[in-house]
This record gives sequence, C-alpha cells and structure tokens, in this order.
Amino acid sequence: MSKVSMIHYTLQDEGKKELYLYSTQISQGNEVTVKDVRKSFPVPGRFFFRFRTIIQEENPPATVWLDLPEDDSPIPTYKGYIYVKALQLPPFENKSLLKPVRKVYKAASSNSSSRNHHSREPDPPQFQRKLSDFIDFPQEPSPKQKPVDVRSHSQEPPRPPHELSKSHFMSALNDPTNGMSTQELIDRKEKFIQEQMKIKAESAKKSWAAEEEGKNHRMNAEKEFGESINRWESRNLQKNNIITLISTMQGILWPGAEWKPIGPGDLLTSKQVKIAYMKAIMIVHPDKHQQDPPHIKYIADRVFGALNNAYKLYQQQNNS
Repeated sequence: MSKVSMIHYTLQDEGKKELYLYSTQISQGNEVTVKDVRKSFPVPGRFFFRFRTIIQEENPPATVWLDLPEDDSPIPTYKGYIYVKALQLPPFENKSLLKPVRKVYKAASSNSSSRNHHSREPDPPQFQRKLSDFIDFPQEPSPKQKPVDVRSHSQEPPRPPHELSKSHFMSALNDPTNGMSTQELIDRKEKFIQEQMKIKAESAKKSWAAEEEGKNHRMNAEKEFGESINRWESRNLQKNNIITLISTMQGILWPGAEWKPIGPGDLLTSKQVKIAYMKAIMIVHPDKHQQDPPHIKYIADRVFGALNNAYKLYQQQNNS
C-alpha cells in the first residue's frame, strides 16, 4: 500500500517567488524523507533543500525554514502539506584540472613566403616561454671577491655567483587543488555542505530551545504576578486611568526598581501627567531589562503596555 503526499515547492533563485505543486507516492506508514523529495523532485539539476516547519502555533503563529543534514531525516509538515524551498547548485567545474591547449604555429618556408608575400601575413613565430619570464627567482648573494688587480695578467678571473635551482622554489607555489582528482574535489565540496547543514541545524535547535525556555519562564511569571497586575490595571472590568496607574505603580514593581512614588495630588495638570508618565516609562521600558530575570522582564512588559494604552486614552480625552 502507498499514499500520495502533496509537496509545494518554490525555486529560490527565480525572480518571482511562485509556488508550485506536485505529488509523490510514499509507502504506507513511512515518513517522507529528504531522500524521497530529492528522488521525486520534478526539476532536473542539483538542489539544496529547505523545509518549512512551525515553531509557534499561536500568538502569533511562526514558522522557519529548516535545513536537514541527512537524507534519511523525516520532513516536517505545515498545515498537512510539505513546503520545500529549493536552491539550485551550479554544476561543478574545476578549470584548474584542465590542461591548457598549446597553440603551435608552423614556420613558413622562404619560397612560400616570397610567393605569398602580398597575399597574406606570415604566421607568428613560436616563442619559448621560460618559468623565469613570469617568476623572479632570488639568487644567493655572491661571495665577496678579492679586488682584482687589472695590471696583473696572472690572476684568475672571478667566478660567477652560484645560481640556485629553480625547483627549490617550485615547492613554494600553492596548488589550490592539492593534487586532488575531480571526484575527490566533489566529495570535499559535498562534505563541506553537509557540515554547514549540521551547523545550521544545531543553531536552529538551540534557538528553539532558548525560545521554549523563555516561554516557560513567562508562564511561571504570569502564574506568580499576573493576578496582581490585573488588579492594578483594571477594577470592576474597567481599565484604570493613567493617574490611577502612576499613583499606585509602586505596589507592583519589583524590589530595587528605583521608582519614587507620585501621589494623585502631583498629577493635576496635563504637564504633570506627561512628566510622570515619561519617568514611569523610563523605569519599565523592556529594552532596559533584556538581561534581567524572567519575572522582572514580565512585570516590566505588562506595566509598559498598560501605561502606554492609558496615556493614549488620556490624550484623546484631553485633546493634548
């Protein structure tokens, strides 16, 4: 028995991000793997695949594109379908392994050149290139020679300096292929791609673990402090105004928040309310508490949102 799996895919290197659809036959009871997608993919060529998976189902829903390092890895689904993003890899071509074609020009004879002098140009002569034409090979410093007495004819002429062997410097030239064959280079490239995929997969796992841990911390903080913040934020199912929130804010903040209480008598004018609101926002702004414990981050986030909403309503009511 087999089942039909519907696979949505998009080609990442296309200018238009169009979504295509095809179906593939999978054995009943088996999960769809990367190997199945690679085998049934309708577009010819070599591809690197990413698969869409959900990391948060609500508040709000969130998905990511996952790199799977192994061909036997099961593929996640999203809303009952498989979503694939395919990046086409260029064909492997190592030009350094191709031998250059040497052009040979035949020398024309003197008779033929004289006959065809006015009909065509002679073939270019063949030049012998040496390695020394392209690479300057250093030479050993010549030993100090004794001064030569030009008046003496019996003295031997000075010997030329010893020239180092050019093969001594050839070992310093780096071969980018390290003498590897084409298949070995392909295997090395594939190994590099697999290693990068594993690194990305591990990074995604760590990110998901950290996000899950943060959600758990927030749930614990909400159980401990959520009820008291709800009572501070509203009474009898009605939201408290900005004056009430500011004047009672000291009752819900964490110890050491450095907030100086402000009474209702100091919040009589719009200017006084605005100044107090700005001071309160400076204390509970979420950006200031990214490295603080989870319960402080939760309280700061809730208080920050309540103050902003109440102050906007205050401005609308007072046309300020």
